[in-house]
Amino acid sequence: MVYKGNEQLKEYINATIDGTGLKRVFIASKMGMNNQQQLTNILNKGHITFDDIQRIAEAIGCQLVIDIVPVDEKLID
Repeated sequence: MVYKGNEQLKEYINATIDGTGLKRVFIASKMGMNNQQQLTNILNKGHITFDDIQRIAEAIGCQLVIDIVPVDEKLID
């Protein structure tokens, strides 16, 4: 995914969560939260942090990988 903004990132995280088939209440529990609403609050706040993303990734059995690469002019539209 080429990062274009926080909203796009949150959509990507939600799609990834949905793709796991895991219930959000289960994910929240694995993150040490008392209820699903706390996870929903993270996903709905203005700016999600890398720490939040890392915790979600671990809870769904994934890892957060960040890569900074040179811009290839062919990719810019």
